[in-house]
Amino acid sequence: MRIRELSRNALVYAVGSVGLRAGSFFLIPLYTHALSMDDWARLAILLITSQILVTVTNLGMVTAMIRFTTEYERDKSLGVLVGSSTCLILAVSAVATLFTVTVLNPLFRSILHADHASSYLWLTCSAAAAQALFAQVLSFYRAKSQPFRYLFACMTAFAVLIALTLTLVLAFHQGVRAVLFAQTFTYGGASVLLGGAIAARTGFYVTKRACWQLFCFGSPLIVSTTGDTVTIAAIQFFLSRLAGLEQVAIYALGAKLAQIIVISFIAPFQQAYEPLVYSNIGESDTAKTISKLFTYFTLGFAYAAFGIQFVSRPLLDVIAPPEYASAFTVLLLLLPGMAFRGLYTFGNSLLYIRKRTWVSAIVIFIMTLVSVALCLLAIPAWHMYGAVLVFDLTMACTAIALVSLGMRTMYIRIERRIVVPVILFVSLLALDFYCSSMSIPLYYTICPLAGLATVAALFLFGFFDANETLQMRTGWQRVQKALRP
Repeated sequence: MRIRELSRNALVYAVGSVGLRAGSFFLIPLYTHALSMDDWARLAILLITSQILVTVTNLGMVTAMIRFTTEYERDKSLGVLVGSSTCLILAVSAVATLFTVTVLNPLFRSILHADHASSYLWLTCSAAAAQALFAQVLSFYRAKSQPFRYLFACMTAFAVLIALTLTLVLAFHQGVRAVLFAQTFTYGGASVLLGGAIAARTGFYVTKRACWQLFCFGSPLIVSTTGDTVTIAAIQFFLSRLAGLEQVAIYALGAKLAQIIVISFIAPFQQAYEPLVYSNIGESDTAKTISKLFTYFTLGFAYAAFGIQFVSRPLLDVIAPPEYASAFTVLLLLLPGMAFRGLYTFGNSLLYIRKRTWVSAIVIFIMTLVSVALCLLAIPAWHMYGAVLVFDLTMACTAIALVSLGMRTMYIRIERRIVVPVILFVSLLALDFYCSSMSIPLYYTICPLAGLATVAALFLFGFFDANETLQMRTGWQRVQKALRP
């Protein structure tokens, strides 16, 4: 398996993923300053609801596109995959929209503390359908190993979304509705243009056989890929009902900052990892490569988390008013849960290789129910910190269960040296938490020195083997050569 190819594609996907999702982060100052605290809380609830709807309406077609592209292309029927998957998304979107706007309307009136929630729900559902179709376009580029087309699509959507949201919120003062409409227009327009170009090349056909195959493969993924999002949504719903919108606003901002590590590290790694693994099923070195990547992921996460902690403290002072200061503590406490969330990738990939998506679905469904029960116990007692505890416990138990069950279907030897990045992550997190009460100059002296010291220790004490050290030296030499005039 080509780890070098994974590294290159992961870098491009990282830029594209950051561009695609960075819109929400660039707009945080707009949300926190132009919207009231209650409206920002309402928007946060609607956005996480939209993410659940995206997963439901997508029906697992993102993973299905990556999993089956090689097979359909080999049979010269790629247009059937494109057409059938798109029709499934549109059909499920229509059903989900009607259900949400009618059956769930009373629930959202209560959660949003709003007498008229219908307009919010229509816009949320339309934004979700548009994002589901856009995700399908991006999955085609990933499946075909076209990272630069992926990058172009993401950056274009980012630019349009920022411009349109700023215009509607600042010039027309449309508030929460403006944000949702901007998402619908941006992702819907991009899906029509880029999806049309793909269909023109591959054809667009729908068959009952393909629809049934894709439905059987993808429908269990609704549960497995929605689990953590449902947990986050349940947390915010219960916070709103049991502690008020102000607690939701602070927790949601801390969670948004914690999402930076998903955008900048976890998602790009997953986007490059999955096509690499699925396109090399059956090769003799697959298990060994997954084992190494497991270690690399853990080490990379430790430093990515440390970097996010490091920049978030001053960033929070810029993007939000003083009443949001507690969001930094929320961020720090959410990072362990984010680490376990990243480990989903490995457990799920082992199960998906054996086409046991239903196992993943059952595990995540059970843990989602457990998280709802934990919300009822922890949130009334500790409010947003109880919400953090629920998230971390749920993510940890789910990840451990998925990896354990995945290793029963395909044995992967966990390297002993993985203990080092685990200790590193815990130590750097504790250091940052301890130093967060220090003055700014002292904080920005101690933390960088500690980070550099750990990097030096990894090399001095032989964490990397000879081949890994050689590859890093070669890569560094190439960077130096490229930077020379």
